[in-house]
Amino acid sequence: MPPSQNCFARTVILSSAAERAHRISSDSVSRFDHAYEGMEWKLARNPLLGTAVRGVDHGNHYAYVHASQSKNAPSLWAAYRFDDDQVEIIALKVV
Repeated sequence: MPPSQNCFARTVILSSAAERAHRISSDSVSRFDHAYEGMEWKLARNPLLGTAVRGVDHGNHYAYVHASQSKNAPSLWAAYRFDDDQVEIIALKVV
């Protein structure tokens, strides 16, 4: 059975590559942390926001662009997978 959209928040974790991208962007992009926190909040509560990417590792992979509603905050792109307990961001970049 595929993961479901539940009303609780999942734990969001970063792969090592996504963690490096987060650290670099946090240090160099103005208001990155604010935009990331917004994206993390949304994906933790509704990971089906993204578009399914088929044929990748036979898994449950999605891509999502978070357009920040805050002034001067960047938009972010994330590739991720999820189950009923967590969302794992496997790639992250500022767009």
